[in-house]
Amino acid sequence: MGNSMDVKDLVDNIRGQTTFKGRLKTLGVDLAMGLASGVATMGVSWLVSSGLELVTNGISNYVNRHEIAIQKGEEAEQRTQASRQNIQSMRSMYEASKDRYSELRAGVDMDGNIIKNISLTNDEYAEFIALNQSLASTFPAAITGFTDSGQALVDLGENADEAKTKLQELYDAAAAIEAGDIREEMPDVLGGIRTKNEKLDTEISGLENEV
Repeated sequence: MGNSMDVKDLVDNIRGQTTFKGRLKTLGVDLAMGLASGVATMGVSWLVSSGLELVTNGISNYVNRHEIAIQKGEEAEQRTQASRQNIQSMRSMYEASKDRYSELRAGVDMDGNIIKNISLTNDEYAEFIALNQSLASTFPAAITGFTDSGQALVDLGENADEAKTKLQELYDAAAAIEAGDIREEMPDVLGGIRTKNEKLDTEISGLENEV
């Protein structure tokens, strides 16, 4: 009888453990499904929200397309004007320094990051330093080093013809970059002008119809 009870207790115990494990498994599945459902719901909500935002922005851009095109054209025109001014500034710098630089450069010794005055007057030496800084500012590619005080150095060589050639190359390269920027901006510039003209024509037609 004692052995029967032991066997029965053992069977009940096993059944209880199986039921408990089943419940844990069911609970785990339910939790996993709940988490997955929550994540999916969040994903759908995000997609819906993003989609609505895109649609709203698209509608707004379409409604305001004329103003957007005009503003984009005006901003592009401002950048092209800046590029044209840069080209003009570089050309002026080239014309002003192509001869004078060599004349002043012959009176100084440039060794590494040191500029030593050899035969220039104080005013001429100050002019050379100022010209050197202007060249460095206008043509950064010409910078060959810096002084201990942080001033940029531009050494185009002592030979006048060589200096002119280097300056011409610097100007051509920098001007080409600015010209390329202008070309990239032109579609927006022309688009803005065309849209502005179309808008003006529409407004004039409206005024004529009111008369």
